[in-house]
Amino acid sequence: ALKAVGIERSAKDLKKLGNDIYKAAFEFKFREGFDFKAMKIPNRIFESPTANGKLDKKVFRNMLEEYMKRKFNLPL
Repeated sequence: ALKAVGIERSAKDLKKLGNDIYKAAFEFKFREGFDFKAMKIPNRIFESPTANGKLDKKVFRNMLEEYMKRKFNLPL
C-alpha cells in the first residue's frame, strides 16, 4: 500500500520501524512513571472462562513479570 504513494520499504524495514516505535512508546511511558507492577488488572479478566479455563491471578502476574523481564529487561 505504501508503494502506491511512493514509499518503498521492505518487510524487514517495516518490522524494524514497528519495533522502534514500540520501544520509543514504552521508553516514554517508563520515563513518565508507568509501572507494570502498579497496574490494576480488572477482575472480569479472571472471571471469564478461556479455552483453557479461568485465568488465575497469580499465573497472570507471573506471565506479566516474565514479559517485563524478556521484553524490557526490567527487574522483577
